[in-house]
Amino acid sequence: MQINPCVTLELQDSPYSRSMWDYGFHALYKVTLHKDTLSTQITITNTDHTPFSFTTALHTYFRASAEEASVKCLKGCKTLNKEPDPKNPVEGEEERDVVTFLGFVDCIFLDAPDEVHLDNGLGDSITIRNTNWSDVVLWNPYLTMESCYKDFVCVENAKIT
Repeated sequence: MQINPCVTLELQDSPYSRSMWDYGFHALYKVTLHKDTLSTQITITNTDHTPFSFTTALHTYFRASAEEASVKCLKGCKTLNKEPDPKNPVEGEEERDVVTFLGFVDCIFLDAPDEVHLDNGLGDSITIRNTNWSDVVLWNPYLTMESCYKDFVCVENAKIT
């Protein structure tokens, strides 16, 4: 029997968190290592007397050749492109079969499929699956972080809306 190592991180509201966001909550984030995969699970519980909504994203950074990396399975998704102005994203629809990182990328793909495929440009094909996450975010800082942007891309499951 193989035992998969895992760790669970816990966070709950405190006076510090309530100074920024005045709700009671309990969050559990579990990371499990398997032979060939990594799985994560986040559970948020409202411990407050008031309903609340929130957005979240798992900031997943992959080693990659940013100029060669690409993501498949996002064609047809509604997009919120934050590249021109992060505070006023431009709405659109993804028309490409393959999304690349050939410049600054900061885009939300709404109602994304349960699975997307990252070619990291280094010979690895990575499948990113999600359950109960409606959105995907692609990000690469390009020239705003010249010392490292060429070596990674971010493909993250998210709940934005």
